[in-house]
Amino acid sequence: MRRYREKYPEKSRESSRRWAAKNVERVKRRTRFRKYGLTEERFRAMREEQGYKCAICRNPLTQKNLCIDHNHETGKVRGLLCKSCNQYLGRIREQAVLLRTAIDYLHYADGGMSPTWIFDAEDLNDPRLCPLPEQDLTHDQA
Repeated sequence: MRRYREKYPEKSRESSRRWAAKNVERVKRRTRFRKYGLTEERFRAMREEQGYKCAICRNPLTQKNLCIDHNHETGKVRGLLCKSCNQYLGRIREQAVLLRTAIDYLHYADGGMSPTWIFDAEDLNDPRLCPLPEQDLTHDQA
């Protein structure tokens, strides 16, 4: 088989694509196991434990919006999320301090409380908390 793939790489790729298109669920199961170490039994148990809902917003999980949330440093699976909540965690770079700050900001901005998120000047320069986008200052941004 390996020699065939080496000799006919395009035919081999096309054959793999056809197989994957016919076996979508098998591909998903295999990917979940390889990427996250999740067996089919554990995956089903997680869905049941969460009531087939996103762990954050509690909206129903569907085949299209289901994401496996995991810690990017340790690889440990945390739970199942909808695509929106998973993307939100990615945008805040999975930092609880940014989430707490956003919550405090919303309460403060809506007049509900005084800010508890006042940073030290050192915190504002910490790129892990407030990364600034890279800017090329050598060209006019007109």
